[in-house]
Amino acid sequence: MDGLPELRLRNGETIYVGGRLAPLRARDGSIIGAILVLRDVTREKRMKEILSFQATHDDLTSLINRREFERRLDDLLAHRSPSSRHVLLYLDLDQFKLINDNCGHHAGDRMLRQLTGLLGTRLRKSDTLARLGGDEFAALLPNCDRDSGCRVAETLRETIRNFRFTWNGRSFGVGVSIGLVQIDDSLGNIADIMAAADSACYMAKERGRDQVVVYRPDGNEEIERRHQIAQAAHIRECLEQRRFRLWAQPILPIESSPFHWGVEILVRMVDEQDKLVPPGLFIPAAERYNLMGHIDSWVVGAVCSHWEQHPEVFDRMSKVAINLSGQSIANEEFLGHLMSEVDNHGIPWDKLCFEITETAAVSSIEQAQHFIKILRERGADFSLDDFGSGLSSFGYLKDLDVNYLKIDGAFVKDMLSDEVDAAMVRSISDIGRTMGLRTIAEFVENLAVVEKLRDARVDYAQGYGICKPMPIKDLADYQPSPLGPQKLLRVAPD
Repeated sequence: MDGLPELRLRNGETIYVGGRLAPLRARDGSIIGAILVLRDVTREKRMKEILSFQATHDDLTSLINRREFERRLDDLLAHRSPSSRHVLLYLDLDQFKLINDNCGHHAGDRMLRQLTGLLGTRLRKSDTLARLGGDEFAALLPNCDRDSGCRVAETLRETIRNFRFTWNGRSFGVGVSIGLVQIDDSLGNIADIMAAADSACYMAKERGRDQVVVYRPDGNEEIERRHQIAQAAHIRECLEQRRFRLWAQPILPIESSPFHWGVEILVRMVDEQDKLVPPGLFIPAAERYNLMGHIDSWVVGAVCSHWEQHPEVFDRMSKVAINLSGQSIANEEFLGHLMSEVDNHGIPWDKLCFEITETAAVSSIEQAQHFIKILRERGADFSLDDFGSGLSSFGYLKDLDVNYLKIDGAFVKDMLSDEVDAAMVRSISDIGRTMGLRTIAEFVENLAVVEKLRDARVDYAQGYGICKPMPIKDLADYQPSPLGPQKLLRVAPD
């Protein structure tokens, strides 16, 4: 029905018509006239336009959807010249889930509509903004070089960072991580371009969020992405072959009796030669490719089995801390598996402490609250790991029913030389004490740091300066040493 003639009626309304023209013939067959039949097809044309719009646009924001975005990208690739330069931006909102969790999806939907309407005003008419799904967006900037694309990306980032969404008297802000790809001959198809943009966006999140990262095909980002893909396959293989090992690191009290101590359970992976693979080489890949839930399940089962076989080792401890990922605390099936393992092996719930990172808890706050509530009712404790690393640490603390705050090691390791870090540690300790929570300092590298922690009234210390991680079997021979002032006077550096 495209190209249909329009008729303007006397009342000013415009309608679309379709027609059929038939010749009017005399008896001898000659044409003496014509009959024109017109039909109002306005409704059909508008229905087709609506269906076409719905097929190519996002229902919520009215931006084009992923399918239409990729069609336009494909069209751009088909008509590019050797000298043409275009840019694609991949945007992933940071902390958007907090709005959904705190205010509901209706509020989140409204925020997205407001924000995307604002972003559209920051782009050229020739640019294309699309919603790829959830809180992920993309912008296609034709005839744009990398430097100009960076300026546009920074404008979008600043716009999002300065945007405030108000709901029921509360104000919320979000950030954005942006991956930038220059479309040239080095990236030949849609799949390569989208994968490169996603990789750059992921690196932006890894570097701390709220920033723009430019994709470089020969740079560290691409090498890291390929490495993680290979590691993900290796992790799956190790899970199948049970090539993981339990390690542990003691957590000692700073002031109270050395017998009131605990351990943090750690996981290590081993290669084909039974050599240890450092956690930093496989944990990021496991997190990105949704394998942490499988690793957490293995850890829980292995800890319970070892505990059941060696109860005398764990009887000496007051707490055993097990790390759980955000993927696990948001999974109801994992929660059931954990409870079954603990109950079936007869592990005392009151000796268990589950460590969850602040980032994981805040990004899935409703799931975290549910997870914590269920296990706290059984007697388990919870520790909020890496506390202080987030932008809203203190604001969300009151919403999480935890027992311990584990101070981010980035503040602890430099507190001897950095007064700001030392002040941050004291602040966290004060807040914890006010709320009836105990504090744990990680990354304690020497006993001089312990003295600073004592001044800050931190309760527990953990780190290489206290005791290095060890295979879990070595806990049988481990004897904790007191961290009292007398020992400090002997070993503290001048």
